[in-house]
Amino acid sequence: MEADLTPLVVYRAADGSIWCRPRSVFFEQIEVDGQLVQRFVPID
Repeated sequence: MEADLTPLVVYRAADGSIWCRPRSVFFEQIEVDGQLVQRFVPID
């Protein structure tokens, strides 16, 4: 959690690096080419 107790998501990026982001940012939708999509999606 952040100092203000904001819940975080810890994840591994495609290049193997480890990151954390606020949960609200991790699960938000963004606009790509005019369509709303999840900011992060699982990859194989």
